[in-house]
Amino acid sequence: YYDGDTLLTDISVESYVGAKLTVNNTYHKDGFSLDKWNTKSDGSGTDYLPGSTITLAEDTSLYAIMSESEDNISGTVDGQTIMVGDLAAAFAIADASAEDATIKLLKDVNTGSIETTDTNKTTITLDLNGFEISVTGEQFIKLKDSLTITDTSAEEDGKITGTVLNEGSGFIYLNIAGLVKVEAGTIVANSKYLLNASGYKNSDFEVTGGYLETTYDGGKVIRVNNADAITVSGGTLIGGFSSDNADPTKQGTFSFTGGSFSVQPSAYVADGYEAVNDGDYWVVEERTDDAVISIATGGNKKYFSNLETMQSYIDTITEDANIVIEKDFELSTRLGLKAATESAPISYTLDLNGKKLTYTGANSGAILLRKFDSLVLTDSE
Repeated sequence: YYDGDTLLTDISVESYVGAKLTVNNTYHKDGFSLDKWNTKSDGSGTDYLPGSTITLAEDTSLYAIMSESEDNISGTVDGQTIMVGDLAAAFAIADASAEDATIKLLKDVNTGSIETTDTNKTTITLDLNGFEISVTGEQFIKLKDSLTITDTSAEEDGKITGTVLNEGSGFIYLNIAGLVKVEAGTIVANSKYLLNASGYKNSDFEVTGGYLETTYDGGKVIRVNNADAITVSGGTLIGGFSSDNADPTKQGTFSFTGGSFSVQPSAYVADGYEAVNDGDYWVVEERTDDAVISIATGGNKKYFSNLETMQSYIDTITEDANIVIEKDFELSTRLGLKAATESAPISYTLDLNGKKLTYTGANSGAILLRKFDSLVLTDSE
């Protein structure tokens, strides 16, 4: 069997004269339909339909005769290849699958809003394959399955775009305990929440690559609550973040170990990492210094390896601050907290974090607390 000059498979029989073989009916090539097989590559020989029987009289080569498919989407569902023209139909087929399924774009497509059920709770992989999904409704998809968005094209330039204003549940709305993972591609929408979890426990988001942007004024690129989790290790995220459950014990969790951000992400950066402004974005990268203390204030977290630079930074603080001891260390000079005013008091929290702070200075007291300041001493470990 050949596709053009490419050998697909070679079948040998011990005695081929008079042997009967069923003609291949499973060959698939994205964007094309298999019409027939022919003994000549240009289709001028003898035709054999897929699934028909051929009686061999000699060595025989069959060439795939194909036509461009009208279908926009291919997929793998329950181990079988599907070809459909409508994205919502592809998701419906994948949603009913007993196994994880894949949907792959073959052309640019338009779609309204899509919704899946929780029948089998499988993972659907959407491969943009360098093409674009233009969403004509407020919402792209309401999920009761897990979804992975990727792009296997060489340029990874596939897109999901939505221009209709969405102030509701989110452009991609996870409505069950599951995972939405973005590996590649671009997602841009005029949505208050680009990725949103409904509040079910363990409705999580993971971003390892791609470009995510909400063009909504003040919009959140990801919103979670009820102990949902966001992990980001790569990609570019344009917009803020939200974990706004009224119950503080049900706030979502954030862990950023990579990625580029338009909004300062220091409050969400994992231990051992920091956010550095490169002039265009805040880039999260692994810390290389030997920091002994971190100070978080106003969503900004900084690390310090010596008292001098730390004291200079504290002198500029105008908001409440959380000071965390990152390593055991010796404080040889008293640390002075910035003097506040009665109209603008500053509250400091000193988290020992399971570490040991030893004061060896000559002045009485390791920390100078001035009028209108307040200090809470705690140990999160």
